[in-house]
Amino acid sequence: ERDDFEKYDKVRNIRPKMVSVLREKFGHLNLTFSIGGQISFDVSIVTN
Repeated sequence: ERDDFEKYDKVRNIRPKMVSVLREKFGHLNLTFSIGGQISFDVSIVTN
């Protein structure tokens, strides 16, 4: 399933679209969003 999703994501850009929406909706909360690994995306707290 991971490999299938990876292929699907490469064609459909699911993760980049998801991260873009997350940035729009939650960017004001001192969070950072990034795409990582084969099928994941990460959400982290921005620290000073």
